[in-house]
Amino acid sequence: MVRVVDDGVGIPEQFQSRLFSPFVSTKEDNGTGLGLWVSRSIMEKHGGSIRLSSNGGPDTRGTTVSIFVPFKVKSPRTLDGDSAPAS
Repeated sequence: MVRVVDDGVGIPEQFQSRLFSPFVSTKEDNGTGLGLWVSRSIMEKHGGSIRLSSNGGPDTRGTTVSIFVPFKVKSPRTLDGDSAPAS
């Protein structure tokens, strides 16, 4: 897992459930709203996931993005793509 945490103003609750949808952005005129959508798609294709939590209230601040990357052990490969012989 990789976790990125900031102490900014947070993301308003009404946006949080939609952030991973295409063309949704909190940046108004800057950005396309595709970054999180594409990132989540890539991670899911590799068996991982991305989660977001944010505190945008007056007493708490910040956003946490957690990226879960699966750990898979693959057999060694030779340069031509064949499996290496067992030792």
